[in-house]
Amino acid sequence: VQDQLLDYRLNKILLTCFAATGFQSEKHDLIKAIAKSLEEEEKADNYFDIHDCESYQTVAAHMPEQFLREILMNPDIAEHKTSRMFSHNNASVLSKITPEYLTAYCRGCNNPESWRIIAQAIAVFHSDDDQNYALTSQALAILEAAPEPKLILERYKSKFHSTSWTGSLARHLEQKSHAFKVLLDHDSLAIREAIRPIYDSLSQSIDAEYTRERKEDAAREQRFE
Repeated sequence: VQDQLLDYRLNKILLTCFAATGFQSEKHDLIKAIAKSLEEEEKADNYFDIHDCESYQTVAAHMPEQFLREILMNPDIAEHKTSRMFSHNNASVLSKITPEYLTAYCRGCNNPESWRIIAQAIAVFHSDDDQNYALTSQALAILEAAPEPKLILERYKSKFHSTSWTGSLARHLEQKSHAFKVLLDHDSLAIREAIRPIYDSLSQSIDAEYTRERKEDAAREQRFE
């Protein structure tokens, strides 16, 4: 709670600072300070909650080019750090950057790995109150614009399994898999071909989880008889 309050207050200050014109040197120093702290930090776990910090989201939204270039794409920062700090479940430091900007950045930079790196850093799935899952607007935009959608979908698959849920895990995963299922009818042939084996593999895993849960329920009922 204390960290959330600090983040709230810091975000208010940052919004005021970014609303002011000028001070480009000071704003750039902020980016360099964030990058330096990541370069020197040995334990990525210390940054595990950054994905949910509004203050970092605000910096990324107001200085997207510098943030992506000097932090996410920085070769001096180990990728395992940025992948863990940038995105976790349905939250990402990049969530306030428009999908259009992200795709334009990938097209414009000279790093062919940018598509894969950003695919790993963004939040991929979102759901409504009824647990209807879909790809986020960022995730869909990156997938549709990337030259190799198969590589992007492999990144998305790596972020499929949840760390928390209520009730049946199999049911939860089946609901979440709908975000992939709709891609089977996508206009792009490359996306349709790439998603098929991924969706089939997930479906088999979900069926196996249903089977495990049924056996577990049956064993539990026998113990109570």
